[in-house]
Amino acid sequence: AKPITGQEGLLGQSGPVRVSFTSLTKKPPYTGQVLVTGQLWRAIADDPLEKGEVVVVTAVTGLTLHVKRSKQEVNS
Repeated sequence: AKPITGQEGLLGQSGPVRVSFTSLTKKPPYTGQVLVTGQLWRAIADDPLEKGEVVVVTAVTGLTLHVKRSKQEVNS
């Protein structure tokens, strides 16, 4: 089996929020940065997420990840 790379390989991956998600309008989408697969990514979410929270990738648009809060808690 060849390793999955690119966008398909990011789906379902999880990682910590590195830059808290904010929105100028206080409404979605909220934007921030997350660390996934060892790289920092620009990401958008439907909720304001705080630095250190764990998120999971639900979709990829270009170089932007769509993420949501992960069910699992990871102590950093």
